[in-house]
Amino acid sequence: MTIGLALPWMHVALARYKLNNTCFGNRSMHIDAKGGDLLRRWLVVMAVIVIPVALAVLPNLSALLHRVYIDLPTTTGKNGATAAPLHMLQLPHPILLGVLPALAVMLGLLALVWYRIEAFRYLASRVRLETMQLLSDARGMQGVGQVLLYGLGLIGISIAMGIVVMVLGVAAFPIAKAAIAGKAIAPQTLGLIGAAVIAPIYIILLWVMQLVTYCWLWIPIIKHLATTLDIENFTAASEIAQSTQPRQKLGIADSFELGAF
Repeated sequence: MTIGLALPWMHVALARYKLNNTCFGNRSMHIDAKGGDLLRRWLVVMAVIVIPVALAVLPNLSALLHRVYIDLPTTTGKNGATAAPLHMLQLPHPILLGVLPALAVMLGLLALVWYRIEAFRYLASRVRLETMQLLSDARGMQGVGQVLLYGLGLIGISIAMGIVVMVLGVAAFPIAKAAIAGKAIAPQTLGLIGAAVIAPIYIILLWVMQLVTYCWLWIPIIKHLATTLDIENFTAASEIAQSTQPRQKLGIADSFELGAF
C-alpha cells in the first residue's frame, strides 16, 4: 500500500500512455515526464489534509485509546418510566475532532484543485510534437480563487433562496390554515398541491445549480487552461502532412487527425 504516494506516478503513466499513442497527421506526440517531479506538489495536498486531522486526533489520542465514558442525565417520561442512561465518550478536546477534520476536507478540496492545475502545467510543458513544444503558464492558485468565488456564490444563492422560501411560507401559512379551518380544502389535497408546486421548483433549482457550476467554476478554469497554453516553434506545423497509416484506435488520436476537419 502506498497511502496515496503513488498517485503522481499514476498520472504520469496515464498521460504517457495516451500521448505516446497519439498522432497528429503523420507525426507522433511524445511526453517526457516523471512522477517524481509531481511528488512535491502532491505532498502539499497530503500535508494540507493530514496535518489538521493529526492536530485533532493527537490531543485526544489518549482518551481514544483508553476510553472513558460519562453518563448523561436520564429523563423521566409522563408515565413515570425512566429512560436508560446514555453513555458518551469523554474527550479532553472534543471541539477539535469536529472542527479540524471538516477544515481538512475543505482545504483538501482546494489543494486538489491546485494540484490538478499544477500537474496540467507540468505535463503540458513536457509534450512534444517533433520539434514543436507545448508550453503552459497555468496557475493553481487561479483555480483555487475560482473555487472560492464559486463557494461564495453558492452561499449567496442559498441565503437568497432561504429568504424567498421563508417569505413564501409566512405568506402561505395563514391562507392554508384558514382554508383548512373553513373546510374549504382537505389537508390531503393541500399536501398534494404543495408537492405539485415543490417538485418543479426543485427541478428548476437543480438546473440552476448546474448552470451556476458550469458558468462560475468549470468554464473559467477551462478557459484559464486554454488561454495559458502555447506552442513553441509552431511554424513547424506546416511540415505536417495527412497520415497514410490505417487507424486501429479511435478517441483522442482520431480527434487529432487532420482529416477529421
